Amino acid sequence: MSLYQRIRACIQKIRLSTRLRQDFENACMLHKIKPKMLLRDNQTRWNSTLKMLERLSELRKPFELLRRNETSLNKFSVSDAEWEFIDEMIKFLKPFEHVTLLLSKSTSPTMSLSAAVYIELFNHLESFTPQKHCSGIVKAAASACSKLNKYYPQTDSAVYVIGLVLDFRCKFDWYRTVGISEDIVKANKKEVISKWKT
Repeated sequence: MSLYQRIRACIQKIRLSTRLRQDFENACMLHKIKPKMLLRDNQTRWNSTLKMLERLSELRKPFELLRRNETSLNKFSVSDAEWEFIDEMIKFLKPFEHVTLLLSKSTSPTMSLSAAVYIELFNHLESFTPQKHCSGIVKAAASACSKLNKYYPQTDSAVYVIGLVLDFRCKFDWYRTVGISEDIVKANKKEVISKWKT
């Protein structure tokens, strides 16, 4: 059973049992931690895996105490190396939560920020190198980069370029800020003027 499967199964078992929930609350109080319910991720909630891991990390001591003392939970052990991996996963996923919340705002237009978001995520993912991080995280970062590379070229389409230029927060200054060549800036400016005239 993978680490992810063990965590989910253990959390589910605790959440479904009145006795285990009470034992977990007692374990929290024993460690002088405000009792909170462990969270479980689900497929329909963006960022729910991050929330599950953050809560688990926050409640690690009571979780481990309950898991060690409850024989039915012994098979869901988490090693010290796996706890480190969980902490790395939290760091890995956090920027995705940030951009999800940023782009989900309904009070301001966000289409113009698409390219900036891609660049921010690429920079984040490329920071996960084999010298500094475990192979599982490096592999996940490479996979995420591949997925982003599939969609990033769409930010050069006329709709995104026009949205970027018309957004008072960005305009053409944004291109220069992120180091996009002057040739591309001129080409995009020409395209915007051409579309404006039609």
